[in-house]
Amino acid sequence: MDELRVRQLRFVLGAVLASGLSFSANAVEYVCSVTTRVGSPTFVLVETHARDSAQRIAAAAKVRVSNGVRSPVVEVHQCIDRLHERFADSETQQRLERYPL
Repeated sequence: MDELRVRQLRFVLGAVLASGLSFSANAVEYVCSVTTRVGSPTFVLVETHARDSAQRIAAAAKVRVSNGVRSPVVEVHQCIDRLHERFADSETQQRLERYPL
């Protein structure tokens, strides 16, 4: 199993540490654009060795929404290499750029 550390960003409240697991120096940091059960657009950051692994991890994440309740991810739209790629959707990319990582 990949070693990873998962962090999440919320549009409304900024960066929030979701959970910390072991980190590997060879892992890539992926940013996944997701939607939660309550409909909130959210970013989930995942450090792992493969994009498909990042998508699986993001799909299993629970994100704190504006009322503080954890909401499960219901859809993963796209995962990108945070340092080398951009989201296909320009609005999603612009929202990501507003949050320092």
